[in-house]
Amino acid sequence: MEISVIIPTVRGGEGLGRCLGSLLEQSHPPMEIILVVASGREIASWDVFPTKIPIKVIYTSNRLHYARAANAGLSNASGTHLLFLNDDTVCLPGFLAAMTASAREHDPAIHAPRILLADSDGKVENTGHSLFPDGLNWARGRGRPDGSEFDEPCTVGAVSGAAFLVPHPLMRELRGFDAHLDAFGEDADLSLRAVRRGVPLIYVPGARVLHELGSSYGRRSLRKIYLMERNRVRLSVRSLPVSLLPFMPASTLGRWLLLMAASNTRRSWHGFLGLPQALAACAGGVAGWVYFREAWSRRCSDSRQWVVGESGMWRHMLKERVRLHEVFPK
Repeated sequence: MEISVIIPTVRGGEGLGRCLGSLLEQSHPPMEIILVVASGREIASWDVFPTKIPIKVIYTSNRLHYARAANAGLSNASGTHLLFLNDDTVCLPGFLAAMTASAREHDPAIHAPRILLADSDGKVENTGHSLFPDGLNWARGRGRPDGSEFDEPCTVGAVSGAAFLVPHPLMRELRGFDAHLDAFGEDADLSLRAVRRGVPLIYVPGARVLHELGSSYGRRSLRKIYLMERNRVRLSVRSLPVSLLPFMPASTLGRWLLLMAASNTRRSWHGFLGLPQALAACAGGVAGWVYFREAWSRRCSDSRQWVVGESGMWRHMLKERVRLHEVFPK
């Protein structure tokens, strides 16, 4: 199995250096590393590393547009499998070996590792994502201590764009990330399109990676909330059961009331959510519905390759739904 690693980056610097170093120290190193520098300026953080693994550098001007930068890496990759990584991740020992083993056992499939928060003492960032009825993906286990409850492999509702492994032919068939989404939600969109094609999303507990969450936009920035809500509507129209769409405004309102209640108890990982965040979410939701016709057109085009119908998608949504204990952690 030959793995091409694709890392979009803007800043370069020490974070990227740690990410590259962790890849080079793996017992099963990748065949190549592709850096997509999405800032229009040269960075040289990789110069200090040995050249035993080829490192390709691609320059784009799509600053902070993860989907477009990742697609640029996709078009230059030659491996049988693609590992997408954020530049603020660090792969722990055995990461690639565990991901490779999962890929050999489940083919085709998309594989999600155990992602831990880099700035905490052994707490989980996500173990894949669960799904709200309105299509928002929610990090499984976020903020909880890493432990045996996360040791079993399972399917998930969506994978995290911070780190996942996918067969190269499948990524080509999916036509990569939806570049219109720019950032946030592009991982959930890709996941749901894969599920529609009958591809499982597998959580790999033995593959551990550290992630510095929110290093580009911040964890609770208004811009991030706006993009998340805008893209959630677009991906929902494209891939969710059509019978869910008429009820989406009501389910979104219910979700926000739930999240605000969780934030007010100070038990939620994301901190306080107030009026500015709610307004940013409303603006994003309205912007998403503006693109309804475009998203519906993409749905009609995708449906020619679907093998999972409406009932199958309902089963996926119900099985991988967000549980209350994930919103109100202990």
